[in-house]
Amino acid sequence: MHISTYGKADIAADIPVTPETLFPIASISKSFTSIALLQLYEAGQLDLHAPVTQYLPWFGVKSIYEPITIHHLLSHTAGIITGRDFTPNSYYEVVALAETEVTSPPGEYFHYSNVGYQRFYDDRPYSHNYPLVPAPWLEYAAGDGSIASTPVDMATYLRFLLNKGRTLSESIISEDSFNLMVQSVIKVNQTEEVFYGYGLAIKKFNNQTYILHDGGTIGHLSNITLDLDNGLGVVVLCNRPGNPGEISKEALQLITAELSGQELPSLPAINHPTVVENANDYAGTYLGDNKQLTFLAQNQHLILEYQDEYIILERRYGDSFYVNHPDFALFLLTFKRSDNQVVEVFYGEQWYASDQALRANVSGCDYYRTFL
Repeated sequence: MHISTYGKADIAADIPVTPETLFPIASISKSFTSIALLQLYEAGQLDLHAPVTQYLPWFGVKSIYEPITIHHLLSHTAGIITGRDFTPNSYYEVVALAETEVTSPPGEYFHYSNVGYQRFYDDRPYSHNYPLVPAPWLEYAAGDGSIASTPVDMATYLRFLLNKGRTLSESIISEDSFNLMVQSVIKVNQTEEVFYGYGLAIKKFNNQTYILHDGGTIGHLSNITLDLDNGLGVVVLCNRPGNPGEISKEALQLITAELSGQELPSLPAINHPTVVENANDYAGTYLGDNKQLTFLAQNQHLILEYQDEYIILERRYGDSFYVNHPDFALFLLTFKRSDNQVVEVFYGEQWYASDQALRANVSGCDYYRTFL
């Protein structure tokens, strides 16, 4: 096990990040939820393919389709919305389900959904033999991404996953249950060989299969990536902005090459954030409720035409961009795709649809429209 830490946990107090520094792991916690449910499955207390209402009679959504099962929730194939993150109260999420409409037949499409992974549980902090101390009152949040962990504990968790459900002393879940976690239930999108199982994703890259999951929450990003064949895993915990998944991938490739005696791969080129090679993907006019946004593609730059100004955007990650203008100070601009075509852009809760997509009658992300 090797752990490296960089930067400050508290800049004002000059406290460095250490292997014991707590980070929110965000959606990596979905695999924890899957493990808890698989333990119930192994004990004969849960049927993964039974309707959710068999165990939670109050679980109600508007649907003309077949019942939603535990399997559908764990694999993000239930056809329900991504979540309602504007509320800190997970009880409200339960009530809001009754107003939620299923957008597709369960099992047919992948729609990433925090709602499907919420669970009420004992949220007292795990103690490393330290006494509990009085804590300030904090508004509570839903449990789909509220676990905080340290680099050393997450490295231990990766060992558990690499051992297919076993720790050094006991089996937490059987190998059969672990195989359910990493089964390729459904393809995530049409552009990559990425599939989803139960709380973990499966990605095929360079004739190699990786098990992984990203996490993102306010101020922080995370990633775990595992190479089961070679018994290697990487976890990256960092503050925003960043791309921990790319760091994990490069680290695994370097480690694999070193252990196998192969030539080390070249590090990826670092592009300036204003260089957007696929700027044409985003160019066009996007229509909102009371205004529009126009984007231009020029010389590998993506430019926002706004109030007689031409603002060069800076890519932060993927399809998300920073706009250096006070009117866009709170959020990144995030574009969304349908069948790999950019069809809409979000600024916080503001939604803008591509006029080209509207003319072509291309549908966008149903779960976002339901959310808004």
